[in-house]
Amino acid sequence: MSWRQGWVYIMFTKTYQLDALCKKDAAAVHPGDLFHVLNDVMRAHTASIGLDHHYHAQRNLMWVLTAYDLELNHMPQDNMALVAKTAPYAFKKMYGYRRYELTTLEGVHIGTAKGRFVLVDTVSEQLTVPDETLLKRFDPERREPAALPMFKPPALPVTPPEHRQEIVVTSAHIDVNGHVNNAFYPEWAWSHFPAEVPIFKGPIFIHVQFKREVFIEETVSLDYHSLEAGWDIVMRKGDTLVARVIILPA
Repeated sequence: MSWRQGWVYIMFTKTYQLDALCKKDAAAVHPGDLFHVLNDVMRAHTASIGLDHHYHAQRNLMWVLTAYDLELNHMPQDNMALVAKTAPYAFKKMYGYRRYELTTLEGVHIGTAKGRFVLVDTVSEQLTVPDETLLKRFDPERREPAALPMFKPPALPVTPPEHRQEIVVTSAHIDVNGHVNNAFYPEWAWSHFPAEVPIFKGPIFIHVQFKREVFIEETVSLDYHSLEAGWDIVMRKGDTLVARVIILPA
């Protein structure tokens, strides 16, 4: 698949059984669960090229996800086998961008996604620029620096939410870095819609913005604000904004 004229990207591919990956019991698989797929295929790809969490930790580095954009053409179904593909798109300064593609085993297009990451020095806790060695490992062709346009969310709502839900973080929500696995924010947002809200039938667009880390036993509040044609779910730890999920018809 080519995203930029003249550049053909070799994509890493992995197949998933959705209900098994998301450990679903009675609850149905939903679009929020797909972010677990995006996270996992990214981790599998970086491990396959020797750039996993341990490689970065040994160098006091960590890629931090700041935003996801997911355009979904078809809703996921229980027992669905899904093919996820990913490849780095480009790097610019301390930012890295990644593309994703989701299909069925038969090749039916389910959706596409984009991710934006920043590189952090874990000692100084400051943003840093990847060195040439790291860039060549991710992108052997060393394409020119480029940014991938991402959705720009509107100003935060100032009106009271139509619905509020609270989540207490447990060990099941924690990733290898010791904080909440960011795939849980869109999963929580979708899972806790008030019962009277009509469920989107698709196609839909989901933007997820990540602002602060959350740790075990902390409480996250989810404030649901209706938009003209969608929902803006604002997540806070006390008064601190930690994440935001915007769901719109595509």
